[in-house]
Parts: sequence; C-alpha cells; structure tokens
Amino acid sequence: MPQHNMNTSGNPLQIGSPLVMPTQVARSSGSASSPSSGEETDSETENSREDPAPVHPAEVEHTQDAALVSRLQRRIKDMDQQREELKLEMQMERALLEGELQTEQEELTKETQRLDTLQEALRQQEMRFHSERQQEKMRLQAERQRVDELRQRQEEFQRQVETQPESLREQLRQRLQEEREALDGEVRAFEDLEFHFLERESVLEEERESAHRKALQDISQQQHRVNSIKQERVIQLRDQVRQVQKQSDKELQRLSQGRKDLLKCLHMHLLKDKKQLSDLGHLAGSAPCMLSLSPLSIHRPGQDMNAMSSLQKRRSSDKNCKPPDRPVSVHGRLLTTMDSYPQPTCPPEVTVSELHSTDTSKSPPSSPLSQANGFLSCNGSITLNNSVTTSQASSPGQGLPNIEEIERKLREAKAERERLLRVREEAKKRAEEEARQKELESSPPPSPESELSSLGSSVEETETARLFSRCQASPPPFRSLISCEAFDLRGHLEALGHGVETCQPVAVTHRKCKGFLTKMGGKIKTWKKRWFVFDGEKKRLAYFADKEETKLKGVIYFQAIEEVYYDHLRSASKSPHPKLTFCVKTYDRLFFMVAPTAEAMRIWMDVIVTATDEHGRY
Repeated sequence: MPQHNMNTSGNPLQIGSPLVMPTQVARSSGSASSPSSGEETDSETENSREDPAPVHPAEVEHTQDAALVSRLQRRIKDMDQQREELKLEMQMERALLEGELQTEQEELTKETQRLDTLQEALRQQEMRFHSERQQEKMRLQAERQRVDELRQRQEEFQRQVETQPESLREQLRQRLQEEREALDGEVRAFEDLEFHFLERESVLEEERESAHRKALQDISQQQHRVNSIKQERVIQLRDQVRQVQKQSDKELQRLSQGRKDLLKCLHMHLLKDKKQLSDLGHLAGSAPCMLSLSPLSIHRPGQDMNAMSSLQKRRSSDKNCKPPDRPVSVHGRLLTTMDSYPQPTCPPEVTVSELHSTDTSKSPPSSPLSQANGFLSCNGSITLNNSVTTSQASSPGQGLPNIEEIERKLREAKAERERLLRVREEAKKRAEEEARQKELESSPPPSPESELSSLGSSVEETETARLFSRCQASPPPFRSLISCEAFDLRGHLEALGHGVETCQPVAVTHRKCKGFLTKMGGKIKTWKKRWFVFDGEKKRLAYFADKEETKLKGVIYFQAIEEVYYDHLRSASKSPHPKLTFCVKTYDRLFFMVAPTAEAMRIWMDVIVTATDEHGRY
C-alpha cells in the first residue's frame, strides 16, 4: 500500500488536473523529491485538490465592473421606459385639458353671442323709440305750420279790409270774424295736439327708461357671466395646459440629463473594463494572447454574454480540450493551455452575427467570470464582441429595416424602370419605322442618285440609333459626392456660399447634417415635426421623433433618392409654409418637407443633392 502511494505521488502531473496552477506544480514537485510517507502524500494531494484556485484581484474587480455595467444598462432601460410613460401620461393629461378647454371656449362663444343679442335688442329698442318720437315731432310741426299760415292769412285779410271802401268793409269784417273763429279752433286743436304729444313723449320716455334699465341689467349679468366665469375658467385651463407642458418639458429634461449621466458613467466603466482586460491579457506572459473589446451593447447584454459563454463551453467540449474539474482563472487557463495542450484548428474569432445566431436558450448556464470576460478562442485570444448600435440600445424592441430587402426592391425597381425604357424606345423605333415605310410607299420611285443618298442617310441613322441604344443599355454608374471618402460636407456647403455657422436650425459636420424639418405623412396627410439626420457614413437620411434620436420613424437610403427640387408648383397640400417647402423624390415615394428658414431650406437641398447624381447637372 505505501509502495503504491509512493508511485502515484512520484508523478503528480499524471494524476492531477491538467489545469493546475504553477504554485501547485511546484508544491507537487517538492513532495516528490522529499522522503515523506504515503499518508502525507495522499493528504497533500487531497489538499491540493480541495484548495480553491487563487483568483487575481483584477478578475474580481472586472466581474464587479461587469455587474455594475449591467445595472447601469438596466437603469438606462428603466429611464427610457419612464420617459415614454411620462410622455404618454402628459399627452393624455394635455388632451383632457385641451378637450375641456375647447368645451369651455364653445360655451364662452355661446354666452358672448347671447350678450351680443341683448345689446342688439337694446339698440333696436332705442332706434324704435327715436323713430316714434321723430314722427310725433313731424306731425306737431306740420300742425304748427298750418296754424301759422292761417294766422298770416288773417292778418293779411285784415290789412286788405282797411284799404277797401266803406261800403264793402261791413261784409269783409263779417268774413274776417269767421276766419278768426276758425283760427281760434285751429289753435285750440293744435294746443290739444301739443299736449297729447307731450304726454305721449313722457310715456314713451318712461317705457324706454324701464326697458333700457332691464336690458342693461341683463347685459350686465351676461357680461359678468362671460367675464368672471367663462373667461376665468378658460384662462385657468390655459394656464393648466401651459403648466402641464412646462412640467412635462422639465421632467423630460431631467430624465434626458440623467440618461446622459448614466451613459457617461457606463462609458467610463467600459473604458475601465477594457483596460482591466488588457491588463489580464498582459499577465499571460509570452503567450500570444489578444484582447479585443468592442463597445458593449445596451440593448441585449445578457443574450450576447450567454451566447459567448455557450460558444466557450462548446469549444471547451472539443475532443482535444478536456473540461477542468473546477473553475480556474483566466491566468491559469492560459498557462495550462500553452504548456499542456496543442492548439486545435478552429476559427480565431467569432463575429457578432455568429454570437447572435447561437441559441442561448439551449446553452448551459455559464459562470459570471466567463460572462464578464467573453470567451477563450482556440489560439489563446480572448475576444469580447458585443457591439450593437446606439440607436438599438436607446430604442429597445425597434429594429431597423432589412437592408438586403430594401436593396432587392431597389434592384427590382431599377430593372423594371430599364425594362419600361426599353419598351418605350422599341415602340418609338417601331413608330418611326412605320412612318418611314409610309413615306416610302407614298413617294414616287426615286432615281439612282436619290437611292444612293437615301441609302447613305439610312446607314447613318442606323449607326446613330445603335450608338444611342448602346448608351441607353449601359448607363453611367451611380456616383454621388457623399460616396467619396475624402468629401467634406461642411467645406462643400461653405464653398457654395452658405453661412453654416450663422444658420442655427441646421448643424453640419464633416459627414453629417442634422436639424428639424416638418414632413408630410405618407398615408395620413398630416404635417409633423421630425429630427432629420443626413449620415454620410451610413448612406442614409433618417428621421426621428425627437432630438434624442431614440425613436426612429423612417429611413431614406441614398440609393433610393432620385432628385431634390423646390416645390414651386405648391403641390404640397396644406403646407404650413409653402415658400419653405421642398421635395425629395425617391423611386417609390415623394417626400414633402418644410424647413424652418429659407437659409436652412437651401442648405438641406444642397446637402441631399450630394447623395444623388444630380450634382453633375449643375
């Protein structure tokens, strides 16, 4: 029995785990050279198997940083969700307040119309009283004139009587007496009429005063109702709407600032994590170890990590790579891989698409260390590929359109357009051939000289048509200004004479142009304000719901843009500003856009033109 133990302890590398640490190898060598008993060797071997492998402090710190990064990612997602919920809540509250405000405004309009009706009735009553008074005055004036005429006639007749001879005076005096009696009757009638007029005028004045007082009271009550109740309620609702909007803007600004701070903190931790992984890679000594760290995704970190860990476990289950009995550090794993095992032939790295294609639901759970450190490739390189675009990170659940599908549709559209052009050209040629045949049939037989000249002209026409068809069959390749790598968009605009610095609504860099534009919808013809981003690197014109660029609303790829022009025909329906409207024509749709200023419109048109081949026409 002791002999057997001595034999087993004499070669510790054959019975131990292949992934032993250097300190364990040294201790096992020392036990083989020392003249100790078999019991001591067995206990030492057991202790060496039970003692946990020493973990480097950088690994522990890196694991903690990975957990912190995951927490930051969750907080960013929660903050985005809070932002969306806050937007919906504020929109609903604002819609309710606007609905109530509209109802109150309608009631205020009705009350104002009722007030106008009362005021109009008061004016009509005043006009009626004034008309009746004028009529009575005119009647009284007519009677007074008649009495005055009678008095003048009597005085004139009396003067005539005095000039007549004595024999005729007696008859004239009797007639003068009759006229005096008639005049007295007319004066009494006039006085009665004047008295009745004064009485009627006083009655009408009293009626007018009472009606006027009542109308003024009704108008005052209605005015008080309009001013104190309805207008105050409308003003209060408007203040509430403004308050809700201000509170919403404040909360959104706070959440945006918090999100920016979290992203900044996350970026700092990622840089720190990259530095720590680089330090771990340098610990391997002379081993060909390479650490590649691409920006971590904020969108799906757990899925990518699980994919990496499952890929690592599948690689470790290779027939040449036996899995260890217990987890070891990256340092020990690298040393054991270099010292004990040959490197199997397998791809040196795995791309992001391969990681995403791995079924994470079927992979066994991996250790936190493997999730934090990525996976160990077969040639000893540690790779952490988990890059996803920032737009996907900030807008979870919303993917970009399939680029291959769009390119396929573009190719089909171009092929269809070329086919239609060929069909149109063939129809044109057939029409010309038929016209030429009709001319030949209707014309007299030509002479030999004319036949030679016509033959030469037909040969020239055939050659010209052949050259034209060749040019049509092989159009020049699409080449835009922005497709050139050395193209400077900002310098190009400044060379065209645009004041890029002074135009506040547009932000232009070396390869990008950003700013707000009002776009008309495709199916529902409504105008909405969108944040447009002209990206020369991604070869697209994208528009978002807001300036944060979190919610992508649509994409216009440069290949689909055919031409850009000013809407001089005013074809955009209900444009908020027809003089600032321009069009972007693609192969399947016509986009109408409105810029905030004229200078911004000219800049945007010149920017988008660089994505087409129209720049060659100018």
